[in-house]
Amino acid sequence: MDLILFLIRISLIAIPLYIANSMPVIFKGKKPIDNGIKLSDGNYLFGKTKSIKGFLAGALIGSLVGIGLSFIPGNPLPNYAIASILLAFGAVLGDLIASFFKRRFGFKSGQEVILLDQLDFLIVGLLLASFVMQFSVEEIIVLIILTLIAHKIGNLIGFALKLKKVPW
Repeated sequence: MDLILFLIRISLIAIPLYIANSMPVIFKGKKPIDNGIKLSDGNYLFGKTKSIKGFLAGALIGSLVGIGLSFIPGNPLPNYAIASILLAFGAVLGDLIASFFKRRFGFKSGQEVILLDQLDFLIVGLLLASFVMQFSVEEIIVLIILTLIAHKIGNLIGFALKLKKVPW
């Protein structure tokens, strides 16, 4: 695969994931997705910062952008419209799953857990999308590296713009 095609594939895979992952920060909702349910450990199911509005905004906007990109002439990814929906939904689902485990292990909302906080959305998004498209090992490695860098930069920008309470 030539470099240009590789970079196009990486970009098309990353865009729905990154957009979906960033939308809950922009579209903060007041109603928690877990409806304030606490489990026997005394912690919320997901946490009060995980909102219905943020989840839906991430899944919907990430999907719509991906569907729009599927109409680009010469898009090299087969099943891209469906894959982008799975990527976007997987991104917000991955964040919820990570929050669930963070609460079970006693981490507070907003407390950083290295690698889990950076890669949760990527891993679940790729896992769901793998039902309709294949990813090379090289693509996965580049996406992990790119995500770790983009996550740090994005969070610093979000913190500077007062969209996030913490810089991670």
